Amino acid sequence: MSNYLNYFLNRPLVYHPWVWFSIFLSAFSLLTYASSSPTFQVWIILFGITLPLFLGPFTSPKVLEEAPSWKQEIHPALIQSSLWVWFGLILFLFFSRFFLIGSSFWWPDGDESLNAFYLPFWLQHWHWTLFVAVSQIPSTLSYLSFIIFKLTGNPLLSVQMVSAIISCLTVFVGYQICRIYFSKSTALILFLLLSFSYWPLLISWTFLPGITTPLWECVLLYLLSRINKSSGDSKYSWFFLLGLSLGMGPYTFFSWPVLFLWILCAVFSLQQSRPSFKGVAVLCAGITVTLTPFLWSIYHEPYGNYFWEVAGKGQAIPWISRLKVTATYLSSLFGSAGNATWSPRAGGYLNVLLSSCFFIGLIELIRFRKTLFFKAYVSAFILFMLPGLLSRDFEGHRILFVMPVVLWTVASGIQVLLLKISKSQRLYFLCLLLSLSFALDFQRLDNPIANFMRSESMPNERRFSYEILKPIADHSGPGLIFTEFIPNTTDYSLSCFSYSFNTAFNQKLSLENVKWAAIFTEDYYESNLRKAFPQLKSIKLPENKHHILVILPLTNSNREILINWVSFYRLEMNLNYQLVGNPSGRSRDFILRQFINIYPSLPKDAFIQSCFFQKLLYVYSAEKTFNLEDSWCNFHNFSEVFYDSYRHSYQNSILCAQFSQLLILEHQESEARKLLENFKRVHFTH
Repeated sequence: MSNYLNYFLNRPLVYHPWVWFSIFLSAFSLLTYASSSPTFQVWIILFGITLPLFLGPFTSPKVLEEAPSWKQEIHPALIQSSLWVWFGLILFLFFSRFFLIGSSFWWPDGDESLNAFYLPFWLQHWHWTLFVAVSQIPSTLSYLSFIIFKLTGNPLLSVQMVSAIISCLTVFVGYQICRIYFSKSTALILFLLLSFSYWPLLISWTFLPGITTPLWECVLLYLLSRINKSSGDSKYSWFFLLGLSLGMGPYTFFSWPVLFLWILCAVFSLQQSRPSFKGVAVLCAGITVTLTPFLWSIYHEPYGNYFWEVAGKGQAIPWISRLKVTATYLSSLFGSAGNATWSPRAGGYLNVLLSSCFFIGLIELIRFRKTLFFKAYVSAFILFMLPGLLSRDFEGHRILFVMPVVLWTVASGIQVLLLKISKSQRLYFLCLLLSLSFALDFQRLDNPIANFMRSESMPNERRFSYEILKPIADHSGPGLIFTEFIPNTTDYSLSCFSYSFNTAFNQKLSLENVKWAAIFTEDYYESNLRKAFPQLKSIKLPENKHHILVILPLTNSNREILINWVSFYRLEMNLNYQLVGNPSGRSRDFILRQFINIYPSLPKDAFIQSCFFQKLLYVYSAEKTFNLEDSWCNFHNFSEVFYDSYRHSYQNSILCAQFSQLLILEHQESEARKLLENFKRVHFTH
């Protein structure tokens, strides 16, 4: 015992990574479970945890002579893993991504559904565009899923499969990169982290452009390594491929410039030792090929307005608010980011075990702070965090470039720990550590497997509706599903994923043999619809968004009425398609003109007129609010349509209140008074 104490006390504490592991683990446990304040968490990280990192470099020459952990092998069994081990790992990788694929247990909604909303329209009318939606995000994911959608006819399956494939490719390319630069055992640990830790699992069940960034990063690093190791004419081929891949950055996610800049600096650094002007010329040629469509697109479209808004252009953002955003991004790696967009749940993107290993790896890395590798690491970490740190709010996908860097650091930290225990115990500890880590991450993910086993009710009203309508379609065939008879939404998931069995939307399906219909609309229309269709069944939806799902059989008495609704529904969906694709800052006047043009062709059905009135009111009000310079958008040009549509509508209290409010805002106080008096006379006078 005395010998152990002398050994422990006579050597710097930093020689004992297991001690630091215990300290970090305790600190992160406290940070994760005892605090929800990002600012408090960052203070703990800066002064209570990272302060020991400055002690790490002050080690004896004996320690400095040791090879980096990422260059060492920790166990022969890891190096000589049998084919059965690899087969099991890869099988588990694919199982975690593709299990339940095509089912609604993973339901892309919100922004994810906007990317999928284009698929049915492109199937009807092919349209090539590089950037989509209000924020002008890259259309890469949408087109990849469209290829699968055209082959399978299942929009939900196509969306889920693209994300799963990208996730798997990221794992395999990331492993290959690590094999080139580092030891086999480090590569295996990174493979396991890329396969089964929180961040990679999260993006494997996400349909947003940001999920392409880790794959793009790994591909660029692989091509850079090939340039570094190749010679002769083959080197120029790798230069050209690197240029082509670099130029594809704008088609991934808006944070692409930071990696683009870092790779160019890396190429310049390599050229200092082995200059190749021909190689640089070939690189530039490759960049030009793939970057030209992007440059052409931003010249013809208002690309970039949304990104400037994210950065707070034209806004005086207080420095304290900017510091809070910075603190939130830093704390999101190791602790809670609060209620922010795509923030980690119940902790950080790294759980307490991996957070501890990260700082162990960082201590190890600081020992080699004078090397070029350390400088490349620090510059990459800072640059890859910038898209988040320079924005005005938190969105987790803005810092996805950091993911491979962070997980590599974790792998190095695990290596350090394993090197400090006996060889016979290393493999057992690695299995235990990663199993516990996977258990911690899996239980806090909103994943399809957990949803499959979950017994409580589904909170998403559109997924809930899909789960009701899909069995009906399987049993009775496609139906008339009017999914968007509401003024506005940012979630078109039900419209998109029910397309294959929605006769009202899918023009390839016949209207002749339809046996049933469904209406997704506002709950205050229920009484009116029940009077028109006594046989309907209304279903209360979760989320309490005041929507209802109405299901009714088609009979001789209502068939013609519902079939007549189809033309308006398709017109409305086409207008929604244009609204979704209208770039930020661009006028909606071309959409409003279509409202005026299509109105005479609409049936005088009270429900259709009510839906049209609310839709027009929403688009008109949005244009008046966000595009004040649009002089054509004035009440004089729209008053006739507003009055006529309201006159043929249900004229219930909601519509009356909305119309009177519009009249008041348009300085038509006397008309608003008449409207309210007439409503009172009709509804409250016996």
